[in-house]
Amino acid sequence: MLGSDRNRLVRAGFTVGEAIEDNARIANFLDGIQNGLSPDEAALRVKKYLFNYDALSDFERKVLRRWVPFYTWTRYNLPLQLEMFITRPAQFATIPKGINLVEKGMAPQPPSGEMIPDWMNDALPVRAFQTGPDKFSYFLLGGWLPSAQLFQATDPVSFLSGMITPVVKAPAEWITNYSMFFKDRIERYPGETSEFLGRRLGKKQINLLRNLRLVNNIDKVIFDEDTTGREKIVSQLFGRMYPVNYAQERFFRAYDLARERSAMVIAIKKEQSKLDKDLAAGKGDRNKKHVEALQKRLAELDAEIAVVGSPLPRRRKRIKVAGGLPDLPDLKEAREPRLPELPTL
Repeated sequence: MLGSDRNRLVRAGFTVGEAIEDNARIANFLDGIQNGLSPDEAALRVKKYLFNYDALSDFERKVLRRWVPFYTWTRYNLPLQLEMFITRPAQFATIPKGINLVEKGMAPQPPSGEMIPDWMNDALPVRAFQTGPDKFSYFLLGGWLPSAQLFQATDPVSFLSGMITPVVKAPAEWITNYSMFFKDRIERYPGETSEFLGRRLGKKQINLLRNLRLVNNIDKVIFDEDTTGREKIVSQLFGRMYPVNYAQERFFRAYDLARERSAMVIAIKKEQSKLDKDLAAGKGDRNKKHVEALQKRLAELDAEIAVVGSPLPRRRKRIKVAGGLPDLPDLKEAREPRLPELPTL
């Protein structure tokens, strides 16, 4: 009985959704007729802009749609947005202008500059509220604009990985310790924990639970102490608000840059040693272009570090502590740490 009741509820939901879509199609068709289009032209316009989600091949319907949520939407929307971008580029230029106007009125950029996670950039983030010094809440416009999918598709790997069903994606993220959505490591150190549902849980466990939309919403509405009441109301009405701590993001960004730079210095020394041996043995400079590419990337990292800074304090001697290590400081209170001396070639 429960299963049949549930099926009736699902069928009722589909019926309501189809009625709304049919009403939009009729309105679009009548508007085309009133604007001088023939019935055939008006019907083609309806088909172009209001997709027929059942017009799929058997492979798309039985395989792709099951394993790739919102496949049908992407299948029709992405080509349409590409066509619109080519034929009407001025419409796309208004998007960043509108975002700038909203941000100037809602939450002006601080003098220290904006620092947001990489994963937000393709989601058209809008700075909505300032919640504290260097702390802001962002609304992601990408979930509301069909044209945003075109911006997201400029990073094909991230775009395609984000479309995979959680049944496949969640275990892969657990094994690799990498979030496809946030484009970052899940745990920055083994056993890292955080608050979720009012309890202290492992970051991997939290990442797994966030795939359950209802559970994730309960955590945001009831247990999230970092989100104000105003933000919670806006999140429920218009979509989730994402808090960003600029100082913390600057810290993490600089940490990743410093790690990459250290690895780059080691790689350059290793490849330069190989090049020197090849030259001494008369084997030519076949490794020279590779060394030059590494040196170019090192210069880019130095330029980024000069802007962001470095997060690590000066190295201290290790001290053995009886009974284990002390608790780490709360990164939420992180500000501008002291800068270390970076290794040189």
